[in-house]
Amino acid sequence: DLNVELVNPFTRKIAQKWQQVFEANVFGSLITSTVACIDQLVDDIQRSAPSGLRDRAKLQGKSCHEEARVALDKMVEAVERDLDAVQKQTSR
Repeated sequence: DLNVELVNPFTRKIAQKWQQVFEANVFGSLITSTVACIDQLVDDIQRSAPSGLRDRAKLQGKSCHEEARVALDKMVEAVERDLDAVQKQTSR
């Protein structure tokens, strides 16, 4: 079929570009920015804590940072899983 022969090169080129889009680390900058905001907030809280509570604030801040990181990782994993499912469904 002549139409198929004419369209195949375009289809392959478009498919390659879309594959690159979906394989890119889309959430890297979101995670980096979010972690930076959390770190800044924790630092602000630690600096504003009374001197007798700074060690406790530091421990609490570290715990908060770890919990936020776990939550971010779970969120990104869920979104990537859903994105992958939608991508597979769309390509059918």
